[in-house]
Amino acid sequence: MFGAKASNLARILAAGIDVPAGYVLDAVACWTATDEEIEIAARKIAEWAVGSTPYGLVVRSSALVEDDNIASHAGVFLSVFVRSESSSIAEAISKVRDSAMAERVRLYRAAMSLPELDPAEPNMAVLVQIAVRARSGGVLFSPQSSTDDSYRIESTWGLPTSILSGYAQPDSVLAAAGRQYSVSVAEKVLTVISAKTHELTTAPADRIELQSDMGAGWIPKIAYSDIDQGLIYLETPDDFTWSPSLETQEIERLLQLAVQIEQIILCNSLDLEWAFSVTGTLFVLQGRPQTSPDVAVSCVPGIPAGEHLLQGTGASPGIARGHAVPQGSSPINEYHDRPSILVAGVTGPDDLPAIIASAGIVSAHSGVLCHTAIVARELAKPCVVGVLDAHTEIPAGSAVELDGTSGTVMVNMRPSEPSARCQSSSGRGDSLQTHSINGAITVSEVSGQEPRMIGCLLPVDLEQARQIQANPVSPEEYQNMGVIGLLVSNELLPIETRVVARTALNNGATVLWLSTPPRLPLRFAVYTPGGELVAVLEHGGDAQ
Repeated sequence: MFGAKASNLARILAAGIDVPAGYVLDAVACWTATDEEIEIAARKIAEWAVGSTPYGLVVRSSALVEDDNIASHAGVFLSVFVRSESSSIAEAISKVRDSAMAERVRLYRAAMSLPELDPAEPNMAVLVQIAVRARSGGVLFSPQSSTDDSYRIESTWGLPTSILSGYAQPDSVLAAAGRQYSVSVAEKVLTVISAKTHELTTAPADRIELQSDMGAGWIPKIAYSDIDQGLIYLETPDDFTWSPSLETQEIERLLQLAVQIEQIILCNSLDLEWAFSVTGTLFVLQGRPQTSPDVAVSCVPGIPAGEHLLQGTGASPGIARGHAVPQGSSPINEYHDRPSILVAGVTGPDDLPAIIASAGIVSAHSGVLCHTAIVARELAKPCVVGVLDAHTEIPAGSAVELDGTSGTVMVNMRPSEPSARCQSSSGRGDSLQTHSINGAITVSEVSGQEPRMIGCLLPVDLEQARQIQANPVSPEEYQNMGVIGLLVSNELLPIETRVVARTALNNGATVLWLSTPPRLPLRFAVYTPGGELVAVLEHGGDAQ
């Protein structure tokens, strides 16, 4: 029981392709191991590492549910770089193992309609590998459908960590079936590399000699040293900031490698993480199938025409509207009070709850193959990446409309003013919201600590009630618009329309359910036409 990440790397290594050397602790042994047993394993790994690498190690998750073609769990579990010291290795193994039971894992799996992991069952194998001193690194996606024959490569100087976490805007390569390709070069201001022990003591702003590793001209300033992880963050030298991080022959090698690995792991659409070492060796760091989201309907609240247009790259299709919430600025429950757009920079596992709770994501530096974008596509969250001035151009609370297909972000400096609008988009559509001219109601199931929005109600006033009576709309037509029920004042009842259940609220109103009502309790957030939150109502009774 080694998990798909470790198993796929073993298959790739057996085929004669370079994979960083290391060990894997199987899930059963890892799950039941005592602290003392983990320390014994860590000492043996540290002894091996002394003669194997001067650059430290990386301790990685290889969960049994990870890296399949439905749910990648990209960035959900923990992986950490460590120095080759037994105490650091032991601590990292425990942290990676225990990340299987993290709250973010439960939230992600719930959002993907997957069952919770059973803590009594072994869930996590742990992979320990040497850290590669990478000259360049990145991610490759092979074509995902018969109508798309393009390979996409994103690359940067140093480790691909900066791409996956959103530190850097990557170079991108699009290669068609005939191996004709186009290259888009980005400004790469930061380079992350694994470090030798003595390099970690170099003071910030001091220069470090890397010409023997990275090539002539690489004498960069150190921006930051992470001593615990053995990584240094460098200011990319001016001559390389706008230089392509891949040479022509390296692009060709990656395209050939992708075809090989698709056959090795029996995968038609590949998600490949790779790195060229400073010695020119092409290492495979991870190989897994791409996840393919379903097509569903999502309903999003409208805002007035925007005042300011920003351009990024569409990373997850669909349109989302809501008020801007800067990363880390608000408690997660505030995302449920009204539709929110997460404005993010560098993202990690701890940011996953905000990604799940948001209506859409704008990322400042990431590429379309970063972890945030992968998870956004799986969860049907519209996402735009590469909006370099996102944090300065999108004030907190401003109304935002993002188009995850075209990559545009419209910003209105006034608070959001909802109006009714529903739109079809690609994804699971499990977070539906609506607003009307007379108010807005979003419906959430309350399970555990975090409510989960599952649909929208259409508030009905006297005029709308008359229209419904004169021109009946079928439940199917309502559902196609993302409306799962009508919210009606008891004074307007009865309304002649087909319903499957009724829920009486304690505020003199009744919900007429047009489809099977969700399990209770329910949470209702009510807004004025101007977007002001009026009330949050909770109802715990039974539908009738």
